[in-house]
Amino acid sequence: MNGIAERRLQLTLIFFSVLTYCICFPLLAHLYWPDETGYNIRKQLFGDDFLNMWAGSRLYLEDKVALVFDPALYHLSLKDLLQNPDYPLHTFSYPPHLLMFVSWFGFMTYFQALLVWSLLGVAGLALLLKHLNVGWRWSAIILTSPIVMANLMMGQNGLFTGVLLFGGLILSRDRPIVAGLLFALLTMKPQLGLLIPVVLLLTRNWKCFLSASIGTCVLVGVSAAMLGIGAWQDYLSKTLEFQQRFITEFMGVATYYQFLMPGVYATGLLMDESLRSLFTGLHILIALLAFYKIVMVVHKDRQLEPKTILGICLASALITPYFFNYDMLAIILAATLFLIATVRDASARKINSFLWLVLMMLWTLPVSTIVMRGTFESGLNASLSDFFLFPPVIMVACFYALFFRKEKITD
Repeated sequence: MNGIAERRLQLTLIFFSVLTYCICFPLLAHLYWPDETGYNIRKQLFGDDFLNMWAGSRLYLEDKVALVFDPALYHLSLKDLLQNPDYPLHTFSYPPHLLMFVSWFGFMTYFQALLVWSLLGVAGLALLLKHLNVGWRWSAIILTSPIVMANLMMGQNGLFTGVLLFGGLILSRDRPIVAGLLFALLTMKPQLGLLIPVVLLLTRNWKCFLSASIGTCVLVGVSAAMLGIGAWQDYLSKTLEFQQRFITEFMGVATYYQFLMPGVYATGLLMDESLRSLFTGLHILIALLAFYKIVMVVHKDRQLEPKTILGICLASALITPYFFNYDMLAIILAATLFLIATVRDASARKINSFLWLVLMMLWTLPVSTIVMRGTFESGLNASLSDFFLFPPVIMVACFYALFFRKEKITD
């Protein structure tokens, strides 16, 4: 009977993936698919954000690190690299130690490097799935899911950061030193790991905490020695401030990126200024509630069962104001393992319909968020759709269904 339930779950997730692609493909093709020159309708090279990895590595190899973390000079340098004076605004928004790991991309052409980057992301996820021993069917379903498609279409780093976050949580009990090193590497996108120190302290996982702390210090120290302390000074004083304005203030570009953010805070940025403070307050309230609940849950479950890991990943997304659709890999993996554990457990009964529905909607969010958020006419000309509130509602509803509903998860 459990085998039949698992097969039904697999078919259901395949159905939701196909449905998502069918509904969202026209907009994805409109926004991302390149012409014969490699540029899309938004006048960006196919691969979007990966251009920063490639350009940053080129500047590093040319001994021009000082240009990488000065947003104004970086954008001018990017235009020179591409020989395109009209290229849209970009910024290298990552901490300096990331350059140590991507510098070798600078030896390749842009599209060669993008191909290698994409293959490495998929390979990293495949290796994690092999370690999880979920079977080839589940691996195929996840590797063709909306979260993987979103990252490949946008050239994003979500496959890498998701593997680091979820892999670290999975390994934290049995291989704490390795898990700590994964968490240290996750500092390349620090907003995704805000809850990690709290989780490690609550679970009294001192080996993992020490490994993560030492690993982070080594990364910062080595990068400061290799790139110069000025790189960190510019990153902290210039890059972070510019990135905040880039997301919240710059019209056109900012609006597009806000449509990729499924959180409560980003929803306020899409609305009239009179309502933004309301959504900022709502974000703070939800973040505090999520933090409180996760502290209580982890305190009781120091072994980090699948439901707890899903809660940690969801709470991390609800707490940080800057969370994007392509950052959802850890959430999707945690939700999938939670579903698998539920259908394989002979003592468990059917997941209640409310939680099942929000989990299926969560599965689609990495791609469907942008369609739910806006109606795009041409290029970046967009207006809010009738469903722009759905992404944050789905995320909050999922966390609520898991930890705040009085009913049990299974009926």
